[in-house]
Amino acid sequence: MILDIATRVESPKRGGAERPYRGPVRSLVCEGIVAVAMLEFDLDDEGLCSNFSLESMDRRMAGESAVVIKAERKLAALQKSEGALIMHHGRRDLAALRLAALRHFHFSIGGAVDWLIDAHGGYFDLVTMLCSGTGEEEEFGALVDRFGGGLKSPRAMPVGPVRRERVMAEVNVVQAMMVYLHLVAEIRRSFQPLSLGMMALTDFISSKSTSAPHLAQLLETEVFKTFDTIPF
Repeated sequence: MILDIATRVESPKRGGAERPYRGPVRSLVCEGIVAVAMLEFDLDDEGLCSNFSLESMDRRMAGESAVVIKAERKLAALQKSEGALIMHHGRRDLAALRLAALRHFHFSIGGAVDWLIDAHGGYFDLVTMLCSGTGEEEEFGALVDRFGGGLKSPRAMPVGPVRRERVMAEVNVVQAMMVYLHLVAEIRRSFQPLSLGMMALTDFISSKSTSAPHLAQLLETEVFKTFDTIPF
């Protein structure tokens, strides 16, 4: 699963919650959880990705507490199934989600904290994978800044029926998937995981062109146009 958590530094009295924060966590720096997006997929023994599904939620739909619960439950289920979690600068976002769970007294799920404490070898950060051995992890910014015309800034996407916060989170997970497919191909020393994965991802995005026009716009980026011209 690829996870993106959109956060915003706010006053502890708001933070996107339904009530002012109380108790011992009141003094914690408040980084509100604005939206989450989760792109799930199957990965077989050959490194081929398929069966994509996308879920997202923003706090204007049901409040920050509901967004936190959704992300926490997904993370808990993923760890229970020993699945892989892929993020971009993810540990920072997981820490923000953990603090949000504390603020809302959601102690029983433990999704974020379990991944922070013990990822059972299933956590992969794209920044670490891309910068391994270079010492550039701290300076690594947004994926779009590194890949230029290959990716598109989510801020420039049309919103359509989806709120801006969810647009950005959904675009981030799909573009992170595009980068991950390149890395899987590199690890496997084979073009096949990338070519077949991009074909499956293209079909998935095309199926959501009406409900998610911001994702359909990704098909116009350099990466997808390049794959349209490659004879597989």
